[in-house]
Amino acid sequence: MLRFSNDMYAMQLAQKIENRFTFRYVTVQNDFDELRGGKSAPEMSVLDCFIEIIGKKLSPGAKKVWKKAKDRHGRYLDLINSVLEQSEQISATKGAMEVQATIIKAIVDFEVRTNQGDPAWSFQEGGMGRLVDDFFLLNEYVANNNSDRLKEWCTSFGKWTLPKEQAAEIDAITDKDVRLERLIDTVRPILHPVWSFFVALCHALQEGENELTATDAYWLGLVDEVIGEDLWTIRDLEEFIPEPEVEPDLENEPPENT
Repeated sequence: MLRFSNDMYAMQLAQKIENRFTFRYVTVQNDFDELRGGKSAPEMSVLDCFIEIIGKKLSPGAKKVWKKAKDRHGRYLDLINSVLEQSEQISATKGAMEVQATIIKAIVDFEVRTNQGDPAWSFQEGGMGRLVDDFFLLNEYVANNNSDRLKEWCTSFGKWTLPKEQAAEIDAITDKDVRLERLIDTVRPILHPVWSFFVALCHALQEGENELTATDAYWLGLVDEVIGEDLWTIRDLEEFIPEPEVEPDLENEPPENT
């Protein structure tokens, strides 16, 4: 019951802080190219860049949570890929029970394949607990893959994750519904990896005791802002008023030198 309640609370936590976490991604994404250049690694994914940049901003206590999330996410990706091999069986036309049954079968197949040859492993000795953990993770992933919640998540800050030219191209679409679908289709591949890591982080936060500073809580998306720290917040974005452009005073301009 404790494991079950932790998994349920992790998903509730994800729903409460997802916008803050996405905003953290937006605030550091301009540093990705500099990081790639400094490491001579132009192939680094946006998620790898994000994980490394945020990790450098955390205290030693928070770094432990961040590493747990990273390790969990690595296994989570392997599991997702295994389930997606059976994705033709998971569709919106099937009922929740059939979808969940497909997920459970995929997890069992994955566990048997990855632990084959290990005499110490069994479903009885810890395997069932892992299966429960993985079920909640994958059920959350599949449920949100085509949900209105994911669409809202993509549209909240989606435009801010795109280059200006690409965002302007989408804004130029006159049909509102077509424009929204184009934005979601464009942003989803960018934010989905960040989302899956984010879910892994929410579950990692439920494991053991985690000593976090106020600044740690900010970078993990747990709080909006930290008093006394000069950190970008969603409120800053909403209250931002651009300075009006000043028209040049041509009448009082000094004549050009001839």
